[in-house]
Amino acid sequence: VHCSQKENLVDALRPDVTTFAHVTRRDARGDPNPQFAGTFEEASEAALREAAEHLGASGARVKILEGPNAELPRCESYAENYAARKGAKGHVESMEHLYSLAGQLSHREGCMSLIRQEERGRRKGKQFQVVVMIRADITVYFSFKPICMYGFAKP
Repeated sequence: VHCSQKENLVDALRPDVTTFAHVTRRDARGDPNPQFAGTFEEASEAALREAAEHLGASGARVKILEGPNAELPRCESYAENYAARKGAKGHVESMEHLYSLAGQLSHREGCMSLIRQEERGRRKGKQFQVVVMIRADITVYFSFKPICMYGFAKP
C-alpha cells in the first residue's frame, strides 16, 4: 500500500511535498461481524518507521501509537449510548464502529497536530498551502497530476 501512495501520490505531487505519518501498530476492526473481521497484522515500530521513511516522513513528522483503540470521550451524556453499543451486532450500532471512528478522527487530529508543529517550527509560521490526507490502508491506483495542475483558488 505504501508503495502505491509513494509512487502515485507523493512522487506525483512533487517537488514541494512534506510527508507526515500518524499511525498505530495494532489494527482494530470497525465491524463486529465475522465475515468482515479482517485486520492488518500487528506491525513493529521499526517496520512502520521504514514505511514512513519510504513515503518521506521521518523524525518529528512521524507519530506511532500502540493502538488499536483511541480513547472515547468521557462524558456522562454518552454512558447510555456506550452501554447500548456493547452488545450490538450491527456495524454502525457497535462499539467496534465507535472505536474505529474515534481512531480515524484521532489520527486526523494527530496528523494535523504534527502539521501545525511543523508550521510553527521549521516553517517559521508559514502555513502549508495544501494538505492532502490519506488513510494508511488506502491504495492509490492511479497517479495524481503534478500539483501545479490543480487550481486551489477559493471561489
